[in-house]
Amino acid sequence: MTKSLTEETIDVAATVAALRAQAVARGRAMGLTDGAALDDPLRQAADLAHVSAHFPIMWRVPVIGRALSILQRLIRIGLRWYINPIVDQVNDFNEATVTALNTIAARQEALAARIAALELADPATPTADSDVQAHEASASALKEPGMGNE
Repeated sequence: MTKSLTEETIDVAATVAALRAQAVARGRAMGLTDGAALDDPLRQAADLAHVSAHFPIMWRVPVIGRALSILQRLIRIGLRWYINPIVDQVNDFNEATVTALNTIAARQEALAARIAALELADPATPTADSDVQAHEASASALKEPGMGNE
């Protein structure tokens, strides 16, 4: 005995959970980690870093469009010697930029972890305000008469 579609209930939450689990599994298979969010700016920069000079040439009008696309292809072939080195330079620059951004992000994370570890290790360490006060006191002591500042 089969149920009709009106009688069948769909568990939306279970379906969404199953789809998310599949997406996470595919992400892990592609080398993504749980920490690598899809909206991560560094990931977006890396995805957009490669520029291509070879976009497909399309047409809509059957006869004239085909003729214009052939003309555009011939122009592209004629200018390839000029355009490809520029695109290569842009791609090299983009790659260097993404590498620098990743290095900066890694250093920032390492510094944040180091600061957190130092704060946890010795909570009695002086704060920046007490350091400033100590430096001001030593500077004022040096400016007192008789210290060779006359």
